[in-house]
Amino acid sequence: MPFLLAVFRGYRDKGIKLKVLKQSLAAVENYHFKVTAIATRSSSGGISEMYASHARQIYRSRTPQERVQCVADLIAKLKGKEPSEAEFVEAFAERLYFTNDARDDKDLVRYVLSKLHLRTVKGPAPDFSKYTIEHITPQTRLRVNDPERVGYIGNLLLVEETLNAELDDKAFKEKKKILRKHSTRYDLGDVLGASVWTPQEIAKRAQRLARVAFRRTWS
Repeated sequence: MPFLLAVFRGYRDKGIKLKVLKQSLAAVENYHFKVTAIATRSSSGGISEMYASHARQIYRSRTPQERVQCVADLIAKLKGKEPSEAEFVEAFAERLYFTNDARDDKDLVRYVLSKLHLRTVKGPAPDFSKYTIEHITPQTRLRVNDPERVGYIGNLLLVEETLNAELDDKAFKEKKKILRKHSTRYDLGDVLGASVWTPQEIAKRAQRLARVAFRRTWS
């Protein structure tokens, strides 16, 4: 909060440009998504002090160039504290889970799927309030200890409610026929390329989404 308030105050006082403000917000969001939400590392006192220190530097800066450099320094420090790609990919595949009986992470899953949609699907941003989470392997297949990995991110799509209702609990081959009609509106390459939808396919899709997330969406 101290850092964000300092940046907003700088922008309000015309000492920080909108571009730098956006870079600051994105850097904080991306860092805490990777580190806190996915890698589930707890923030240390060192991180808090780092934010506070840069907030003081921004406040004391006398020129726009000094403020820009201060923001750039913080972004570089955050980048250096991120998890490795391998650590992130492994955590991403296991961390994100949602079923009707396990709803604690529903908002986080929706956030992830919507951000990935904006990054991977061309066209204007959709109204995500009309979208819902679809399980490719349906939840009716859920068993003890989830052998089908039904709730994991690799098995989840964010689709319009009407499409979700059409897919319902159909078998994979039937779902694939329906989804093929919407191939330009969703990120469906690995789903449509699969002849069967197994836990292995779910795991492979989760890893692909994780790499897109790390390299592009929250880079």
